[in-house]
Amino acid sequence: MGTWVIKAALSVANDKTTADLIRLPTETRNELDARLEKVAADVVTANPTVATAAATAATAAVGGALATAGVVYGNSTGTGIDPSTAVAGFIGDNGRETDLVVDAAGTVPEAVLARWAPRLNGLTDAQVDALSLNGRNLFVQTPSGIVPLSSSNAALAGWGDSLTRGWPVPPFGASGADSWPGVFQAGWGGTVYNGGVEGQTADEVAIRQGGYVALLTTASGSIPAAGSVQVTTGQVFAWYVARVWSCVGTLAGVPGTLSRAAGSTQLVFTRTASGTAVPVPANTPFISAAGEQQADAVQVLFAGRNDIGFTSVAGPVVDRVVLAHLAMARRAGPHRRRFVTVGTTTATDEPRGSANHTAVTAINDTLARLFPQNYFDLRGYLVTQSIYDQGITPTAADLAAIANDTLPPSIMTDSIHYTPATAATVAARLKAFCITKGWLR
Repeated sequence: MGTWVIKAALSVANDKTTADLIRLPTETRNELDARLEKVAADVVTANPTVATAAATAATAAVGGALATAGVVYGNSTGTGIDPSTAVAGFIGDNGRETDLVVDAAGTVPEAVLARWAPRLNGLTDAQVDALSLNGRNLFVQTPSGIVPLSSSNAALAGWGDSLTRGWPVPPFGASGADSWPGVFQAGWGGTVYNGGVEGQTADEVAIRQGGYVALLTTASGSIPAAGSVQVTTGQVFAWYVARVWSCVGTLAGVPGTLSRAAGSTQLVFTRTASGTAVPVPANTPFISAAGEQQADAVQVLFAGRNDIGFTSVAGPVVDRVVLAHLAMARRAGPHRRRFVTVGTTTATDEPRGSANHTAVTAINDTLARLFPQNYFDLRGYLVTQSIYDQGITPTAADLAAIANDTLPPSIMTDSIHYTPATAATVAARLKAFCITKGWLR
């Protein structure tokens, strides 16, 4: 049997959960643990007087430490429970806290709701305000605009890097016809958009897809009548600085291209056509044209390979790739919810136990937990089955790779990129997944 306890803040005595929820530095977490040790013995008690006193003491200890750490409650800078209010919680048989927590008002604390949100998979993200019939789809009015109530069953968009684009060229053709999106469309009556661009991080893909929206400010406060203007953003993205990046879209309603040169983080907006100067308020959203055009399609999210082994100020690799996929998944929902997330793949020289293998599997495992109905284990398929679906007899090197839980060399053009024949098996498996779900005709 578990134990009900009176607590001052959720997870303050659990180092890992505290780090996940309120991201405190180690020294602050240690200070919290030290302060709570003094009242922990009295917290678990059936004596109301002792429990109340313990809760008050814990509240003061936690509140002081969290205030010192600069944690702000009730907004995006902190997800902890208000330390001024004691709560009740249930500790399971394993000694770990559960989600059975209430605050003094009898409501579920925001920190618990924050943990529940990803599990709901977008089901509660927006309220339906109005419906209208437009062609084959019903559209819904949400605070972010009008979006389809359900995805088209005749359109699919693949978002990713070179593993979606089809790389290198050759053996893949410049047209992308033998990439997995190209093969997917060739054997299907619908349309498939290839949103793969080689060399891009998950963040860079997410901006093009529309999951991340760059908020831009121009130095002059306007877009000039012609040409380009430098823009800045207070957001931190994982730019692969050594490579160029660009995205066609609109800024303050003006069509143009947002770009970044190789070796620079400076963003530039270049308008498509001359016109009149247009005022641009600070933090104006840049809207991806492709993201808008493909919003009605079933989304395949396949990004993160270029993040593996790449250090960025945007944060640890696993965190930033998962967050980018979360953003893209939200772009594909909440009403449609027809998306596939596959994470990314290991290279042939990244066996089980290597740092990169650990990062990739951590990303994929997290996505599988977040989106159990939308996750397809593409890496697992490529490791164990694609070689046989192609009729290839595994070599000793292939068998060794499979035994080490990574992709066999015979299905690859190099250590990271697979062959056109392998891309065809990827297309077949993704198509089967989507049809089984009832998302495509």
